[in-house]
Amino acid sequence: MPPTRTTTPGRWARRPCAALLAAGLLAAPVAAGAAGRAPTTTTTTATMTTIPVPTTVPVEPTPAQTAAATALLAKVRQMTTTLDGLDARYLSATQATARARAAARTARQELTATRDACRSLRHQAQHLVIRAYVGSDVNAGAMAQFMSPAAANAAQVTRAYDAVVGEGLATKLAQLGWLKRVRQGVSAQAAASEAAAASAGRSAAADLRAARAGESQLLVALATADAPTKVALARLELAGDSGVAKMLLAGNLSLPAGVSDPPPVLGSAGAALAFAAAQISKPYRWGAAGPDAYDCSGLVQQAWAAAGIALPRVAKDQFAATTRISFADLQPGDLVFFEKGIGHVGIFVGDGVMVDAPHTGALVQLDSIFWKDLAGFGRVTAP
Repeated sequence: MPPTRTTTPGRWARRPCAALLAAGLLAAPVAAGAAGRAPTTTTTTATMTTIPVPTTVPVEPTPAQTAAATALLAKVRQMTTTLDGLDARYLSATQATARARAAARTARQELTATRDACRSLRHQAQHLVIRAYVGSDVNAGAMAQFMSPAAANAAQVTRAYDAVVGEGLATKLAQLGWLKRVRQGVSAQAAASEAAAASAGRSAAADLRAARAGESQLLVALATADAPTKVALARLELAGDSGVAKMLLAGNLSLPAGVSDPPPVLGSAGAALAFAAAQISKPYRWGAAGPDAYDCSGLVQQAWAAAGIALPRVAKDQFAATTRISFADLQPGDLVFFEKGIGHVGIFVGDGVMVDAPHTGALVQLDSIFWKDLAGFGRVTAP
């Protein structure tokens, strides 16, 4: 992203130089912006986002400055991939911890209920033993479960035990005892799983904090780079994005194959696009799903929720929940996915542009779809 771009102070290096097109694209009918066209470089008036126009001739970078820009760009892109992966890992760990905590709570509740039932049944048996022990209207039997072996042959003891057997309490106690042992094991395992999930969550949080500290250092390096190095950065990225666009248009970019006869775009796609457009200029915040801030998948989820369609929460699950389509079939409202493990997603607008929430420090904005880590396209269908 050009150093002059003021709306994306975060990880701009993988964003194209001509990413922010007119906000008017989103005001047009959904049918506008046919798929397959090369990204326009025409800049028109945007009400929500502006691109400063350089007023000075850029200083030509030296070979050494170009090499430095290449190395810096590689670091930024690697950091972007690392942060996306850590974001997904932390979210997954948080969800796993919540599930483990709920499972442990349920296991404890079930174990407590079983223990209470055992206690209650034993009290019933004890009362029956007392009544039978002092009576004389029971059959012979054994009392080993309730009395010592030495007393097992005593007539009163055997009568008491047979009274318990006659009521079916011995069988019930045996069954509850087995169930209690099972639930003790389940509860112990659930507690161990909860502890492991919490530990994984703490580890993921620590790694994410460390990576964000590294990101801050890179942002400082980008901000303090000299003018020729910034020119070299912009040129390097623009060349990369142009290469992706050319490969897509030529049909030789390796992406997941789309279905030969994709389903039509839902009629409610316009509502999803309208919702997404209304969020432009709101801040990115990891894990947020509105209304004041969004991450990439949170924006997509809420946009399609406004259109009456429930999508999963994270980008890789949204990828799995949509139908693969080809670049030639791409239509406004379709989803655009990025990174090998699917760490980012945007909503296609048309004319090679999407609306997305890119990263920490950025705003919801219009972006080009032609990123080097483009992973494929998905069409939202009715459930």
